[in-house]
Amino acid sequence: MPRKKRAAGGETRALPRTAVTDRDGAPEWSPNNRACTATWMALRMLDQSVRPFPSSGAVRMEQLTFFNAAASEEMRRFQAGTIAKQLDNFFRQIDGAKFEQGISGVDALADMTNALLTAEQTMAGLAGVVDDDYRFWEEGE
Repeated sequence: MPRKKRAAGGETRALPRTAVTDRDGAPEWSPNNRACTATWMALRMLDQSVRPFPSSGAVRMEQLTFFNAAASEEMRRFQAGTIAKQLDNFFRQIDGAKFEQGISGVDALADMTNALLTAEQTMAGLAGVVDDDYRFWEEGE
């Protein structure tokens, strides 16, 4: 399903999914996809997961260190927003990623925060969101 993004002037436009998906439509978890490897490495560096790369695609957000089902929605949103900002810093300042055309920093942070708050979302799904919003070095060249 295409996602919608705000364009200049406040109108919305549909954006196609750019993440590679498997035959069931689930985001593909691949060491050849920079969004996957960057998401995995950043979450490891942030002590959110200790699993090796091959099995990390299936890790759900509720299994990450920050996710506490007993915490209030407000607290989880604050924590997810903090993780999203840290991921953004990794992607842009360490990995040299840029935002995809039509995506703002506010959009990327909101998309990652919403994915992080979705308990059943997988790390592969989060990487799909990252792939939609960020262009990594040599991607698409």
